Amino acid sequence: MQWNQYAIPLEGSTILYGDNTSAIRIATNPVHHKNTKYIDVDCHYIRELVEDQSINLRYISSKDQLADLFTKAMSRSRHNYILSKLMLCDTQHKFEGGY
Repeated sequence: MQWNQYAIPLEGSTILYGDNTSAIRIATNPVHHKNTKYIDVDCHYIRELVEDQSINLRYISSKDQLADLFTKAMSRSRHNYILSKLMLCDTQHKFEGGY
């Protein structure tokens, strides 16, 4: 498996955050359960990456899931909260010198 195809040196494993505890348990538990009989190939791929310690799965609360900004409809206050977590530059801010 060619995980680092660009030959960029990686120190440690990449942390992958998710809000689905069941998916994290399935990917990190090597025991085959009857309930996981029909899981897609991508889950098996993730499990291989976890076993190789290429990635490290961590839980994150749904309220802090930054990907929701790009995938879900939300209120303005929720949008602003998640946007603030991305640490983007404020477009309304005037830099010194008027730029």
